[in-house]
Amino acid sequence: MLLPHPNTQKVLNSVLKKIKPSKAELAQEKKIVGEIFTRLQKVVPANIEVVLAGSIAKGTNLTGDKDFDVFMLFPNSYSRKDLVDLGLEWAKKAVKPHKWEIGYAEHPYLQADMHGAHLDIVPAYKINSIDERATSVDRTQFHTKYVNGKTNEKMRDDVRLLKRFLKGIGVYGAELRVEGFSGYLCELLILSYGSFIELVQAAAEWREPVLDIEEHHTIDLRKKFDQAALIVIDPVDRERNVAAAVSATSLSKFIFACQQFLKNPSEDLFFPKKKPVNVKKLASNVKMRGTYQFILTFPAPKPKLVEDILWPQLKKSCGIIVRFLECEGFRPLGYFHWSDGKECAIFFEVHDEKLPAVKSVQGPFVHITKDVEKFLEKHADSHSRYIEGCRIMAVKSRKLVTAKDAVEELRKKPEQYGIPKQLVSSFKKLKLLKDRGIFKKQYLQSLDDYYSNRVF
Repeated sequence: MLLPHPNTQKVLNSVLKKIKPSKAELAQEKKIVGEIFTRLQKVVPANIEVVLAGSIAKGTNLTGDKDFDVFMLFPNSYSRKDLVDLGLEWAKKAVKPHKWEIGYAEHPYLQADMHGAHLDIVPAYKINSIDERATSVDRTQFHTKYVNGKTNEKMRDDVRLLKRFLKGIGVYGAELRVEGFSGYLCELLILSYGSFIELVQAAAEWREPVLDIEEHHTIDLRKKFDQAALIVIDPVDRERNVAAAVSATSLSKFIFACQQFLKNPSEDLFFPKKKPVNVKKLASNVKMRGTYQFILTFPAPKPKLVEDILWPQLKKSCGIIVRFLECEGFRPLGYFHWSDGKECAIFFEVHDEKLPAVKSVQGPFVHITKDVEKFLEKHADSHSRYIEGCRIMAVKSRKLVTAKDAVEELRKKPEQYGIPKQLVSSFKKLKLLKDRGIFKKQYLQSLDDYYSNRVF
């Protein structure tokens, strides 16, 4: 196990001073919570319990983070429909005259901004055990109780350090755009290892990490959660992997960052210094590679998809297009996807813009007579046929010679190639940007990240 560098604690103390809310900030948080509770308690019946959840309730929030998660806990005598309808109605009354909008998870909830703070007001059921839950958000009340009952002030500060560390390397957040570590997962990791530095030491040597804090299971959890990069069993729900959202890439970035921090502790990992994009240098890097780059851009679907639906659809589309380009011989070197909610874009770097006009087609082994006959019949219009090794071969005209040809083929038949249904209509409107056209302002940061030699 790698031992901490002598400067480690000094760096952590410095970071903590910058990320821990001040007494004045905590007092303001308390004031906002008090107002929210007063507003809600005026409009909800006495049998509806109002509780605070999330990082502010657990004392693990970072300075400047003003996200308040407020739950209205309903008795299970209310139907699911009434829970949602009445919950939203009361929440709207409570935040009036402040602006609000409806957010969507397993069921709708209310989002609003008040006094510089962002509120999520979520209707859920009041339950006594996890087996009674009717929705996934019902378990949140147990998360708050569990973490508050297990952590002390030092551990809460270590959770803050972990959150800032993960933000610094770009893997904080369980949303599918990030595929990273949730706040609750951060709390459980500190509970598992005891401190930030002990977690970093352990994580630097992780291979296929599995954590079951309450020892709920005796089985091989790698078989139960076989697709998971990281397994952390929820202490309050033995059937749930809290780390399900963490991708292999995000996990690997965290492991690598832990290794780097132990070798050379630096605040740069917590607060990376990103300079404005130098477009001239970026363009030079692009040209130097001698490859062909293009961006497929198309409008975001309407009605608007929530981020946790849109981003997986874009990721899936990327995979489909990469496989298509590979099959057609364009040899993709790299790619990424991007969206601001209004526009979607998928970037590709391939070896060549234009392929030869012909391609070789491998046929069957010559001793399989029937298959050889079928192959010769199928490729009767080929330019030439020959034997190479043990196989019959043919040289045929290539249907898609340029990357633009390939894109046009996809644009005309997105359903045929498996582009997700919710993107098909928008995908048919796609445009191809190349050369200087890829250097649009909204793509610059993503392009710079792709072409830089930074790992994070």
